[in-house]
Amino acid sequence: MRRIYTAISFIVPLIVYVLTLLPGLTFIDSDELAAVAAKLGVAHPTGYPLFTLIGNLFSHLPFGEEIYNLNLMSAVIASITIAVLFNFMFFLLSTLNEQNTKASEKNEKADTTLLYNISLAASFLLAFCFTFWDSANQLEVYALHCLIIVSLMYLFCVVAFSEKDSSLKGKYFLLFTYIAGLGFSHHLSLSFMMPGLLYLAYVYLPIKKSILPKIVLLAFLFILGLTPYFYLLIRGDNSVLHWGDTGNLPSWFMHITGSDFGDRMFAATENSAAQFKRFFKRFPSELGYVHLLFIPFGVMYLYKNSKTFLIYLAISFVTCVALAINYSILDIFNYFLLAIIVSVILSGFGLKHLIDKTGGNKAVLGYVAVLLSLSPLIVNYTKADRSKETIAHDFAISALRSAPQNSVILTTFLPSFYLQFVESYRPDVTVINGELFTYDWYVNHIKEFDKELYEKSRNEFDEYLKMVTDLRFNKESYTNPKTENERRNIGKLQSSFDNLMRSIVNANYGKRDFLTTYDIDDGNALTFQNNFTKDFYRLPQGMLLKYTKDSTFTDFDITDFEFNPYPSEDFNVQFVTNVYFKAFYNQAEYFYTHGKKEKAELYIRKAINVNPADAKANGLLAKIQKM
Repeated sequence: MRRIYTAISFIVPLIVYVLTLLPGLTFIDSDELAAVAAKLGVAHPTGYPLFTLIGNLFSHLPFGEEIYNLNLMSAVIASITIAVLFNFMFFLLSTLNEQNTKASEKNEKADTTLLYNISLAASFLLAFCFTFWDSANQLEVYALHCLIIVSLMYLFCVVAFSEKDSSLKGKYFLLFTYIAGLGFSHHLSLSFMMPGLLYLAYVYLPIKKSILPKIVLLAFLFILGLTPYFYLLIRGDNSVLHWGDTGNLPSWFMHITGSDFGDRMFAATENSAAQFKRFFKRFPSELGYVHLLFIPFGVMYLYKNSKTFLIYLAISFVTCVALAINYSILDIFNYFLLAIIVSVILSGFGLKHLIDKTGGNKAVLGYVAVLLSLSPLIVNYTKADRSKETIAHDFAISALRSAPQNSVILTTFLPSFYLQFVESYRPDVTVINGELFTYDWYVNHIKEFDKELYEKSRNEFDEYLKMVTDLRFNKESYTNPKTENERRNIGKLQSSFDNLMRSIVNANYGKRDFLTTYDIDDGNALTFQNNFTKDFYRLPQGMLLKYTKDSTFTDFDITDFEFNPYPSEDFNVQFVTNVYFKAFYNQAEYFYTHGKKEKAELYIRKAINVNPADAKANGLLAKIQKM
């Protein structure tokens, strides 16, 4: 029976995840992680080597495109996590049940079925929490992170709650130690769960002299779990993407300790308050609302039956929230996943408490509990369904299609690694990411990718590379300058960037086109718009702006761009939607100005399709129709 329930806990979420799976690229890290996994490169700190190696296996599945298979990897791993959680909940419930009841054989069988159903209900509750579900629908590191968290909780509790003479106790602890090492080779936020586990260890695993000889073995297993990090040394010179140049020990150490992003932790108190409010504002819908009511009853149940485990869960929840709110990143909700897992466990115990108190038919109530666990599936389905989300993928293709042969694009927002290096789409185009261009490894990447571009601006490249290398090793002096010399270095960094961009354009003008995405026009990528744009006209070219000194009319003949709307409150989706509108509108206005009625009307209708209520676009359409 347990195997059947385990299979159900795996198969049901997997079916839902596949139905709602993202078909292609999305925003933030998707593009980079896909390229790294498919081509065995090095991802952003801390490198995620375990994730990369597993991803490479999925990228070679004999069906579908690599990006779909990589998204599928998250769905499969997330489904395994739910199956592990089912078994973990059953272990917890049955262990406490044995300790606190003396049931007859008949009642014991009924209780076992009830425990199966409550465990399944808790596992489904996590499966369809929005943040967890979202991590299962796209290529990201958090599905694997959750599998490691739940596995470690399960293993440690088996060790803690097992009888002292249990022969499996030591073996499970050895396995726990190895997986903990693997976990830290994947994501450093695993440290969020350490205070709670240390508390359990203090209560259940007192240090004795007999354990001291085993410390060497435990240390060996933990270090063995960290060995995937050596992958970063081996692949530090990957020709596709090698974030951090990890082929040498100093850079490797900086990478695995996440020093590049260290300044995002405890950045500002006001930011922490905002993150705290964001979490608790969304928290009720995570659990499908109704399950919030069960958490207090779960607290009551554990207070009566296992205060130690209740304190452990409380420590884990508070530690997770306290640390996560102090990290300044866009995808912050994934850092609350430990707190969500704790809430799910408490909700499961709450169901058990309520069913025990009702005195009704426990078998029937157990099945009702399973049905109740599907409430987040209903609440979150529309928001979590990403099966029709192609906006990021479409935008990347449209932008690359807008570029003439052998051109250069400056951007901060264009996902191009996967398309160019995995699918070999428009490899002739050099894409310079303005945000990444503040890292020395990325400047080296551009030098290697486009040697001709480097040679024509060698002096400017080398000068800028020297500045960004100094920035990397002396970040504090740039982010918080204290001397006049440090303040001058900030100006030198900007000046060297300006000189390099100016050189790239001027050295290649007439032979290669230079274009930007609309985010650059909005003022990103250092202060690019203040460099030399006054010397150039900016002409709309599809999803891009072309910089030219010649104001003569330039036709643009790619007219089949389509915008596939995707309703979402996500900032990135809304930003790209606005980019589509601006690109279509500017293209229409350009053709209108030059008397090209047919194309002007074509593009203004595309703009109105993006934003039907825009008065400016509708006004331009009226003008065009009068031509």
